[in-house]
Amino acid sequence: MKKLCLVVMLLSLGGCASDGESQTARRCPQVAILRALEALEDFGDATPSPETLVAAALMEGVEGTCLYSKKGLEIVFDLSMRAYRGPALQGGSVTMPFFVAVVDSEDQTRSKQLMTASFSFKKGENEAQQAESLRVFLPLLKGEDASSIRILMGFQLTQAQLEACQARLERVPVPKM
Repeated sequence: MKKLCLVVMLLSLGGCASDGESQTARRCPQVAILRALEALEDFGDATPSPETLVAAALMEGVEGTCLYSKKGLEIVFDLSMRAYRGPALQGGSVTMPFFVAVVDSEDQTRSKQLMTASFSFKKGENEAQQAESLRVFLPLLKGEDASSIRILMGFQLTQAQLEACQARLERVPVPKM
């Protein structure tokens, strides 16, 4: 159950299409789930412990494509997520905040949109899946390539959740290449 702060799931979207304005193939931007923000544990207002866990969620993967047009670039993708019921969950559903950000080649955030994923647990089940269909449109100048832009996503963590995740990352050994 605790697939927390796992390896970054990267997907360079392939299969970019063009409207025919240029014969030069332009690449799709990289779409990635941020490693440090791919998991979320919700303890509500309680002190974190196994008994006070409301729910946990994990971003599992992303798939999609992009299409260049005269006006810009449309990126369409599905973000798959999984949630786990905790013993402190009241009711059969939970929502988890997440974001999708557009980052340029200088690591500057061009835009960031906050969203919410809703998970409903069937009676007697402790796991629920959700796929969010997402669309990002980037206005571009004629002939401009967006391959240096990145679409990054992760759960929107509170300060306490972020500190707990950073502590876990510091304890996890980095594999040698």
